[in-house]
Amino acid sequence: MRKILFDTATTLNGWIADERHSLHWLFDVPDDGSAQGLVPDAAVLVEGSGTYEWLLRESDLLAHPERWQEFHGARPTFVFTTRTLPVPEGADIRFVSGADALPQILSVAPVVLTGGAPLLPRRVESDRLRLIEARAVGQFARLRYEVVRPG
Repeated sequence: MRKILFDTATTLNGWIADERHSLHWLFDVPDDGSAQGLVPDAAVLVEGSGTYEWLLRESDLLAHPERWQEFHGARPTFVFTTRTLPVPEGADIRFVSGADALPQILSVAPVVLTGGAPLLPRRVESDRLRLIEARAVGQFARLRYEVVRPG
């Protein structure tokens, strides 16, 4: 079985989207390019439905499906949802629901939001997380954790 990496960005106080379900805050953080493509050899991508829907709206992907390739390339993208959502023409989207604990790689952005969507909506105790790496990547703090199976 191949290793699964969860790669995301979060604010200092743990939000992944603001109160309007927007990710604009993430793109306002100065980036020298070093934070891009940190997992370039990823075979697949995984997104939550909120991120997926925001990308569809923000880049008008249903009207301009060629824009999908700019970030996702030809890689299959698994979207966690319980709903039926539209798919840009030519995009390899696979809708799934439910999730087990995943090994995690988190980018922490120097932003604090007053509310929004939490990064991890469930509790994961410290005895299940092992810090593997912490380093600066541009303005981001790159934290890499391994999730230890219970028992």
